[in-house]
Amino acid sequence: MRSLSLLIVAVLLGCGGTAPAASTTDSSSTSGDDAADTGHRHRRRRRASTSDSDASADAEEFPLDDRTDVPGTGVSMRAPRGSDPAPVGAGFIHQRRRVQILVAVASGTDEMLEGFVGSLSAGAEEVESEEVTIGGHPAHLVIDTQESGEVELERVWVLIRDAGHAMAVVGAYTSDRSDRVRGLVRASVLSTEWDSSATIEPERAVGFRLTAPDGLVAEPQVVNTLTYAAPGTSMSPASGRPAMLLVPLPLQVPAAQRADYCEQILLQAEPVAEDTIVSRAAIETDTIEGCEVFGTQEIPEPTEGGPSSLATYAAIVFLDTASFMVAGFVDATQRDTWTPRFSAAARTVGPAAR
Repeated sequence: MRSLSLLIVAVLLGCGGTAPAASTTDSSSTSGDDAADTGHRHRRRRRASTSDSDASADAEEFPLDDRTDVPGTGVSMRAPRGSDPAPVGAGFIHQRRRVQILVAVASGTDEMLEGFVGSLSAGAEEVESEEVTIGGHPAHLVIDTQESGEVELERVWVLIRDAGHAMAVVGAYTSDRSDRVRGLVRASVLSTEWDSSATIEPERAVGFRLTAPDGLVAEPQVVNTLTYAAPGTSMSPASGRPAMLLVPLPLQVPAAQRADYCEQILLQAEPVAEDTIVSRAAIETDTIEGCEVFGTQEIPEPTEGGPSSLATYAAIVFLDTASFMVAGFVDATQRDTWTPRFSAAARTVGPAAR
């Protein structure tokens, strides 16, 4: 979920090129913020378990849009009035209120789901929490704060587990706006409905994709980072199985500066350490440009039967005003087979139909 926080900071601070212009359909006024303040104070005194009817009442107190499906997730919800669909990632952005709501879903093994759940609260300090019911599902609602560089975010998020599935909706804003928007975001999050049996479509949900090498498919989870691995497996570097990551970056680099800064950005992202690089190249196609490096990574404590070193790949690609990182790894004995495939895949990054 680290990528969720990165995207949130980019939008809230207006430092990324992915945020849309402020919506012109927002008819709410300062009174809407005042209503959020009043609702927030009221609910902090209440602290009781929230039923479906309570959640519905919460939603009606605040200016929310009509219910909208979040493509590829099985989730629908009412976003703060005047929100736009997030151009990158599953969820919504309200530019004027500086609120972002992101949806994350996952389906898979207990190990995958435990990692998904654990990442939600990583690096965060809980303010309060309660058990609620959303759409008939028992759910856990949390308000917490999280540092990201010099920015402190406050988040309102809800988690639902259902057999081999999990879903989280994370609403975030800068902490200095808590009194004005916490109640609004809470009402929006509590409006969530989730069909846990729905097929997860990660690329459609996040709005971007790449053409993965044969044998790799997108893992059935939506966390704004796409993971491509063999069907039925999870990404595990120590295994040596081939896998790829596609990550949107919260930055916008002017076209004239991309050649100068591309590798610097790539090395700061650290998918491949500088002292392990064995070769490098530029990326240039009709639609994207960027840079790539190829490296070797020793595994400090190899697993029994696993590789002792990995062939690693990393690239930064610029597509219009958006920036992405692509990473790949595989058992070093398969370098000649897989690193050309990783390189070819990086040149196919593009938007996914929603």
